[in-house]
Amino acid sequence: MIPSRPGRGRNAVGWKIPLTPEDLARTFGGEVPDRLGGFGPLQSLLSNAILRIPEVAERFTGWQRVLGGGEVASLPGRPSAGRELERWGRCYGLRTATAADLETALFVVHTYLAWLLKLMIRKLQAPLPGRELSITEATRLARTGAPDRLLEWLSLPENGPEDGIAAAAGRLAGNAPEACFDWFRWSWHPPVAALFGELLAAVDALAAPGQAAGAPPDLFQPLHRQLIPRPIRHRLGEYYTPAWLARHLLDRIAPELYRGPGGPMAAAPGAESLPLRLAPDSGSGRSWIPWRFFDPACGSGVFLLELLNSFVRQAKAAGLSGPEAWARIRQQVAGQDRQPLAVLMSRVNCLAARIQLLPSAGAAGEIPIRRGDILRPDPAGVPVSPAGYDRIVGNPPWINWEHLPPGERRAMKPLWERYGLFPHRGLDAIMGQGKKDLSQLLTYALCDRYLADGGTLGFILTRSVLKSGSAGQGFRRFSLPGPGGGGVPLRVQRVDDFSQLNLFSGGAGQAVLVVLEKGRPTEYPVPYMVWRDKPGDPATQRPNGQAAFPADLERLAMAAEPADLADSSSPWLTAPPEALPALRKVFGPSAYRAHAGVYTGGANGVFWLEAAGPPREGRQWVRNLSTSGLVPVARIEAELESALLFPLLRGPDVRRWRAAPSALILMVQDPERRRGWPEDWLRQNCPLAWHYLKRFEPQLRGRAAFRRYFAGRESTRRPEGAPFYSMFDVGPYSFSPYKVVWPGFGARRMQAAVAGRADGRPVMPNQAMHPFIAVPSEEEAHYLCAVLNAAPVGAALLGHTQVGGKSFAQPGAIARLRLPRFNHDLSAHRALADLSRRAHAAAADSPADIPALERQIDALAAALWDLTPPEHVLLARLLQP
Repeated sequence: MIPSRPGRGRNAVGWKIPLTPEDLARTFGGEVPDRLGGFGPLQSLLSNAILRIPEVAERFTGWQRVLGGGEVASLPGRPSAGRELERWGRCYGLRTATAADLETALFVVHTYLAWLLKLMIRKLQAPLPGRELSITEATRLARTGAPDRLLEWLSLPENGPEDGIAAAAGRLAGNAPEACFDWFRWSWHPPVAALFGELLAAVDALAAPGQAAGAPPDLFQPLHRQLIPRPIRHRLGEYYTPAWLARHLLDRIAPELYRGPGGPMAAAPGAESLPLRLAPDSGSGRSWIPWRFFDPACGSGVFLLELLNSFVRQAKAAGLSGPEAWARIRQQVAGQDRQPLAVLMSRVNCLAARIQLLPSAGAAGEIPIRRGDILRPDPAGVPVSPAGYDRIVGNPPWINWEHLPPGERRAMKPLWERYGLFPHRGLDAIMGQGKKDLSQLLTYALCDRYLADGGTLGFILTRSVLKSGSAGQGFRRFSLPGPGGGGVPLRVQRVDDFSQLNLFSGGAGQAVLVVLEKGRPTEYPVPYMVWRDKPGDPATQRPNGQAAFPADLERLAMAAEPADLADSSSPWLTAPPEALPALRKVFGPSAYRAHAGVYTGGANGVFWLEAAGPPREGRQWVRNLSTSGLVPVARIEAELESALLFPLLRGPDVRRWRAAPSALILMVQDPERRRGWPEDWLRQNCPLAWHYLKRFEPQLRGRAAFRRYFAGRESTRRPEGAPFYSMFDVGPYSFSPYKVVWPGFGARRMQAAVAGRADGRPVMPNQAMHPFIAVPSEEEAHYLCAVLNAAPVGAALLGHTQVGGKSFAQPGAIARLRLPRFNHDLSAHRALADLSRRAHAAAADSPADIPALERQIDALAAALWDLTPPEHVLLARLLQP
């Protein structure tokens, strides 16, 4: 949500404003915009300048390229995101009604932040030759309407010549982080002058940073969160790393930072006793950590701040002087980010930290933090020694492949293929098997290009890279291409799973810390630590600035290995080490095949319907559920042929031992040819449905899956003449009279139910929400439902799928379970079917009877996998909270 902006307070210009995250957010996220009356005038000025001034248009286009070209404008059309963007616009006087408005609004706010950060660098840096103006003098020039000298001052290089950054006036320099925000030089009008005047006065009022007692905080997380709305931050993959998590990950890849000379006395929770490898300082006998550290997606610099704090602690313990210590730190710590603002925020944070932590260092330059794209290296970017970096650490952007613009996907495709991360083709890739995250590619590219042999990489990744079925398959090979066709192995040293915690402020969970070592193969099982709130404690959102590891977390020691031991790329199975042998009995070839439900390609609002009147003479009046899809459509009523209407199971319709359709779906798909019925046939035989669908033809042809699979360049199958209303994941199995269905989206345990006919018609589950298995008889359906709801299957799914995520118990996961075929001659099978019938009846009439029935089911099902009583008890315990 957009926080309310405070008005003027004690920190109005004229007071000394403390250099704290809260005061910066209050001043520059509230007071300065309030005094300006919002950013609307600046947005109008920018929009006109883009059309009239080539230099301004060039900078705006360069900024769009940096963001990926269209990522912001292609935000999901979800109502909640739209409302949040509207509130943001009202809060700051910005227009956000169209995609063009949204982009200029964000560019204005980015410009505002960039100007603020540049001015803060001016205030924190020691003067360089030619930098005669003070902040106070620059404020006077801005207010007196004499911009020439001010523009000259603002165009000076940000760093000294030894750092090699030069932003020549009037030129878009690829490596200058602020270059795209200097458009004001060609459009110096009253709104620009007013903004500069307010910013200069407020920066002039900032207090000098004092010496820090502990680790300096990230100054800009609260301000950035206030100025940039959550939908945009998340589309750009921007999630704030808590300070304690940054320290925890650094301790995992370099415990010497904390347990060497000058480090904290206590190791981080769950840390093993590791040998400390410290290099002797030549000639002095003092010890010094020799490794070079690199954060390739540094954001606002939380990892860099922690590294600076740790190295300063080491330097003081080693007795190094301030200049000597700073010279070493600058050689051993580097950062990079694709976003210009991130580079500037990191630089300000590190400048302030140097002043606070090591005031005796003087003005001996900055640590190297550059703008660059790891996937498109800039020759002027961070230099890489032939040996590479010893330690790489960070929180790379979490951006789905499907959210990247088509041009970006095409440009990156060779890299995905080089590292074997994109094995899927055709419909598999389009229908979700290829939903890769950009962090996978960044991890492999960094290990390949930047990490030294024997070096270690520690990244915060989404748990899907380890648990998803196909999306993480290539990643889990843990091998880089090597010279001569050989591979360079990557060893997973350990994983810390924080997926049960709300780590990121207003962001997604599902985070894991993965530590990789280059040059050694992974050995299974891998140590796998699960962190969670202690039982009985409420879920907590901890402050991002908290430095100490939370004391209210508990650690569960697990082990991880591929679910299919014959396929190292299969999803990981995680469980207590003593439970793995019992779980192995549940895995194996399945006698049943699961399917995904009907997928409309994002057009639920067209195909999903509700009855608007009783049926008559083979026809039915219906009303479309117009807001049920990603993009709302017109709400209309129409009369359709009853033969094309089928009962539909939606999200809330399936619970354990219960499945009750709540809507209808218009089914115009040929299950054999896997596309819509021919248009001529539908027009002639079902004219009502034909005319109804024609009203939505533009929306149906605009579906991304339809364009890519039936007509797009990225498709490998393009059936000629595919009707515009064609859908996906519909086959003969979809029309089976009996199905066993379960929630496959957001569930935390198996909740299977039998779905028979409704009103004499087969029920249709919807895609992703409800995978299913088609069976020919009711008795077999109840047998299979009992088996799927049994504790051993629940424990196996809990261990190797994304519990609570988007790929819980999807068809691929079911295929790895040894589900015996129903045999009517076996009394145990018949008894399981009978218990399932009784559980379905109890779900409707007497829910209190269900636990006793489930205990009987568990006892019978355990024999299917030859589980001993202790093994059965062990697996049942895994399902307990």
